[in-house]
Amino acid sequence: MVSFFAGIQNALAGGGSFLTLPTLMFTGLNARTANITSTIALFPGQITTGLAGKKHVSDLPRISFKMLFLISLVGGIIGAFLLIKTPVKIFEYLVPWLVLFATLVFIWGSYFRKNTESQSYMSPMKTVFLQFIIAIYGGYFGGGIGILMLATLTLSGLAVRNAGATKNVLAAVMNASAVAVFLFSKDIAWT
Repeated sequence: MVSFFAGIQNALAGGGSFLTLPTLMFTGLNARTANITSTIALFPGQITTGLAGKKHVSDLPRISFKMLFLISLVGGIIGAFLLIKTPVKIFEYLVPWLVLFATLVFIWGSYFRKNTESQSYMSPMKTVFLQFIIAIYGGYFGGGIGILMLATLTLSGLAVRNAGATKNVLAAVMNASAVAVFLFSKDIAWT
């Protein structure tokens, strides 16, 4: 039931892992297993959201969508491997800080949406770098990646409508690459 509502929340605004992660931890899973299981559980919804808006995906000024796609793919893989290699005790220590960071990103997202029109555009190098960092974070934890990508894409010159669709596809790509890594991990709670 929680995953159903988390999927809806992800499709509308993001943040579905705010529901699934604590629920899975409450059932007794360690934080790393809960995070990996949550990522896998929410993944089908991300694919459908990405497919639904793919006709609005577009290149950025001076950066191709293919470049962002590849960056998201590689970053998601790196983040997933980092998560698998992080000892459970360390990840359990990090989770409250990661949740706090994601919460602050969501709060900032409300402010950000009101102030994007007055911003100048970021350089292509800065955009590529930020997308790579976001993709690593997305493969590792993921909370708030939608807002971070939306900010990066719009501040790089992409219209909000296209940025939203592009963000959804890139989130699906980084999570697909993370899920591909996680499927070979012993840290999945299938039942």
